[in-house]
Amino acid sequence: MEKSDYVAIKKVLNFHRYYQDYAHKDTLDTLREQLDNTMVCDEASLPEGVVRLRSEVTVASKSGWWNTFQLVLHADGDNKEDRISVKSTLGAALIGRSVGDIVLVGMPNNALSLEIKAVKWPTFEEKKLPLLKNEH
Repeated sequence: MEKSDYVAIKKVLNFHRYYQDYAHKDTLDTLREQLDNTMVCDEASLPEGVVRLRSEVTVASKSGWWNTFQLVLHADGDNKEDRISVKSTLGAALIGRSVGDIVLVGMPNNALSLEIKAVKWPTFEEKKLPLLKNEH
């Protein structure tokens, strides 16, 4: 995982530690576990095709359904604008994964299997924008 993504997600998780967010508890736990087990590197060392914040990600199911969206940090996630928050079940499952990886999303007895088909990283201009709204 790229260093700036790791730091931004860690800040969000640290904030959520101080209040009970039962609606997102499982997802936040998944995200926390992924951060604990991830390898952090600088951008130059990050292999191509790894899902990171602001990436444009295309996923597809075995049934032929597919979707492309941008992975964002948190409250910016809005399905109507083709943005998915890293705090969502799908976003937490995707961060740090690579093209060709399969993620399971949904209830354990009815999980949807999605393959990461494509990952497009943010442009230089997009990377200059702050990840958190209060950063300048």
